[in-house]
Amino acid sequence: MSTAAASYGTAVSQHRSAASYVDIAQALLAGTGDLRLQQLMAQLADQRTRLSALAFQLQLPAPWLAGQQLNQVGIDSISGDQALDQASNSLLQAEASIREIQQQLTAPLLPKATPAVRAGLVYGSWSLVGWLVQCGLLVASNGTSPSALLTSLCAMPVLAFGGGVLTLHLFGQPKEGAKANYFFKLGIGFCLLAMPLAWIALIGGLALLRG
Repeated sequence: MSTAAASYGTAVSQHRSAASYVDIAQALLAGTGDLRLQQLMAQLADQRTRLSALAFQLQLPAPWLAGQQLNQVGIDSISGDQALDQASNSLLQAEASIREIQQQLTAPLLPKATPAVRAGLVYGSWSLVGWLVQCGLLVASNGTSPSALLTSLCAMPVLAFGGGVLTLHLFGQPKEGAKANYFFKLGIGFCLLAMPLAWIALIGGLALLRG
């Protein structure tokens, strides 16, 4: 079993425990309009929705999220406030497991970015680095070396594109769950089109200044 699936099982178990204690609290506090009970019911509903969505992401069967059957002796010996405390504690433990799952489903590189934004930043960064190397080769060769010019125009864009793909492969994929898109079209746009055009524009500008 994967780490995310194990954490999901723990989250579901804790959620069902919370649902059971909320059911007990509802029976004991019926008609009181207890605000804390209402808040916990709302949190329970929200967590239930997120757990169902996570099951889909993890390609797991839809979970049974109703309350568990508790021992009647335990039920008879608990107060409404104690049931609420137990429900709150179980919800917090379920949230901790959910956070662990989300970490497994999130890429380590720029975790808060969308896959498209992450890919754009990676390809853009590599194209900028490649363009600076192109400028360095141009300065080092004084613009007269055919091999340096050919390397700048042909090899550097390909290397930048490959570096972007490798970066996304190593650091832009979640540990578990569906793999993120590499957005090759973005890479082609940044590295294989914009980067050579920027270099040609630089060569043209320098030629105009010299002429």
